[in-house]
Amino acid sequence: MPNNPFGVGFGIANQKMVIDIIINLKTGEEEEHTTKFAAEGAIILNRNLFCFTLENVNGYEVSSRQNLEENFREDIRMFSLGLEYLRVLSKNTITVRGMKSGLPDQQKSFVSYGLGGFFLMRHLDAGASIIPDSDREYFNEQAEIYDYSGIGAGVLAGFNAYFALPANFFATVLVSPGIGFEYKYVKTETDNYAPSNPLLLKTDLFASLGYNRKKFYVHFTFGTDWYLSSLNFDNDVFLSVTKSKIAVGYEIGKIFKKKKAF
Repeated sequence: MPNNPFGVGFGIANQKMVIDIIINLKTGEEEEHTTKFAAEGAIILNRNLFCFTLENVNGYEVSSRQNLEENFREDIRMFSLGLEYLRVLSKNTITVRGMKSGLPDQQKSFVSYGLGGFFLMRHLDAGASIIPDSDREYFNEQAEIYDYSGIGAGVLAGFNAYFALPANFFATVLVSPGIGFEYKYVKTETDNYAPSNPLLLKTDLFASLGYNRKKFYVHFTFGTDWYLSSLNFDNDVFLSVTKSKIAVGYEIGKIFKKKKAF
């Protein structure tokens, strides 16, 4: 896992669009640091919700489950790109800002739902097997992976709930389970192969809790995207793209105003 999960970034949000860009911070506590760039965004057009998540990570802390040793591997790199489409089927008036950013646009609680699809592309490469030397005796040869590529797609369902709480507090929850197929190609120290089981399972979770008073707001959000697929030989690959955010801001309102013809 990355050894410095903290980052700083900026974002914009309105009723139609949300974009966040994050670069991780170096805390100075470690001599070697993970470098990471992440971006995510969403836009809604006539009840059609389009989302993307991009993450590029260089350097991971590798832990041994046998002797509790931890070693930083600067040679391990991971890239992932996820795209999602959701057609909102409920009659509630929803906004991207309320669903993805956590900023409320409603005064009453509501539940919304929809159906859509997703696309995933990911690639991992390392200078040697990602399995620590001290743990190799507990894994088979097919798990000695140093390069992995996958591309997949599938269908999903989305469920979103917004709760208007007392004293200007609010909470939101978004769950999107999905199922699809993924083509994978694996390189190990002894062989290269394409796993025969294409099944891909995914789940997106998003939750937020915040306070909104006129134009001032403060909120905490947590989101994670999970992908699970088989590599055969009793080996599975699990990708988790997780992020949390604390934001304090002031709503500036409309930047551009429409001009009247007369």
